[in-house]
Order: sequence, then C-alpha cells, then structure tokens
Amino acid sequence: MNHEHYKTFLYVARYQSATKAAKELYTSQPAVTRSIKILEDELGCHLFVRSKYGMELTQEGETLYEYIRSAFSLIEQGEALISKSTSVEEGQITIGATITALDEFLFPFMAEYHRAHPKVKYKLFTQSSNQTIQKLYSGLIDIAFVTTPYSRNDDQTTYELKEFDNIVIAGKQFSYLKDKKLSLKELSKLPFVLLNKRMQLREYVDELFKSHGLFVEPTVEIDAAHMIVQMVKHNYGVGISPRSLVKQALENGDVIELHLEAPLDKRKVVAIVNKTHPQSVLLKSFIDEIRKEKMRKI
Repeated sequence: MNHEHYKTFLYVARYQSATKAAKELYTSQPAVTRSIKILEDELGCHLFVRSKYGMELTQEGETLYEYIRSAFSLIEQGEALISKSTSVEEGQITIGATITALDEFLFPFMAEYHRAHPKVKYKLFTQSSNQTIQKLYSGLIDIAFVTTPYSRNDDQTTYELKEFDNIVIAGKQFSYLKDKKLSLKELSKLPFVLLNKRMQLREYVDELFKSHGLFVEPTVEIDAAHMIVQMVKHNYGVGISPRSLVKQALENGDVIELHLEAPLDKRKVVAIVNKTHPQSVLLKSFIDEIRKEKMRKI
C-alpha cells in the first residue's frame, strides 16, 4: 500500500475535510479524493461518511486511524531525531574530562558554546585521564579532555588546548618556608600529600623527582585532585597542584605557596577524539569551535 495514501487518510481524518487536507499536503482536492478511494478499494470498506460536520470516520476508519496516527507519530519522532543528529544546533555531546581539564579549559569554553547553541545537551563524566581515555575507546564518550601526561596511540587525533602552572602548596605549619626558595632535594624531604599512582598528576610528580634522582613517599595518598588542598590545609603534608584548583584557598589564606629555585614544568590540557569512531555533524562543529580557541593539532 502506498505510504502517501495513508498520509492522505491521516490528514483527512485530522481535518475532517478533503479540501483542508489538500491544502496542508500541497495537492488538489480531487487528488485527495482519489487517494481515499484507492485506499478504500484496497481495504474493501468505507473509511469516511459525509455529514454536516464534514468527512467523519466510519467504525473501520476509526480503527485504522488509531494505528496510522501511532505509526506516523513514530515516523515523525524518528525524523526529528535524525534531524537533530545532522544539526549543529540540537543534539547531545557526551564528554569525558578530568577535574583539571574542566577548570582550566572546559568550563569557560562550554559557557560560551552553550550561549551560542542553547539547544545542545551534554552528558559529562569526570575521571582520571587514563579512565577518560578508556571511556573514549569504549565508545562511551564522544570526546575526551585530559591533562598531560597521558597515554597516546595511533588512533588518536589530539588537540593541544592550554598550558597551565603547577605550584607547591603547604599548610600554615610550614609558613616558616614561605619566603625561602627550596631545591627539589629539600622539597623531597618534606611530608607529601599525593594522588594515587594511576593519576596523571602523580605520574608528573614522580617523574619530576625521578629525573633529578629523587624519590618521594606520600604521607597521605588520595584519589581526587580537589582533595589535595583539603589535606594540605590540615597540615598532613605539602602538595603539588594546578594553580587553578587552589586559587581560592590561596586567596583565603587556607594554604600558602612554597617557591622553588626553578619553576615546575607546565602541563597541558588536550582534547582527544578517536579516529576510528564516526563523528556526528554536531561533534564536528563542537571541535571546530574548540579549534578556534587557537589550539594546535599535534
């Protein structure tokens, strides 16, 4: 049975008029009448009767209408979803990010992007860099925002977004060191609050001391970067953290910054997409907007 005959039937039933249906369908009234006649002949029953109210459904017509209305509703929903998937103004982006990547880049960027594209929806997962990259390769997220160091492979397209500073922080117990410039050797002798070994900041700290023939053993080991400032504040040890994560604590005087003879190497926020996974039009647009932030493909 021709799809257009059922569509014509739906419109005539909805408006109770062949003339109004023809207007909505951009066709002629005789064409609508012919379509209904063909449908009735195929089904072997009358679907409409004429009355002073217009074209009313027969009992058979009522039964058919309920099914056709449901079927076309599903078709329209499917078309709407497809339309969103090919639109840069609607749809959903699933993002994985570390706390540092969020704070250093993603929060301010997404605020601007959302103002320009208010109908776009987001799902956001926050984990370590390695866990986030694993989600990317499992197909659970569309794009990953992580910090260096991270695991690279040939399936990645990676974009460098922003460099950020790392600083040494301490509680008031260590205020006697505030105006002194410490060597890494002197710093390594202090008690440390560190992330666990699967976290990128921990890898960075371990490599930093290892490259100078030094080693630090944590007094406290934690699994979330934002907890460093809380443990340091309560004098469990010194910590190394991105400046952005401890800015407020520094301003409030909850922690102090310790200075080194040589500044710590900067780290980077990067965005990663999986080359082997298809990208929606919306995701491509999102990436294009990110690239306008003067990032460099690496």
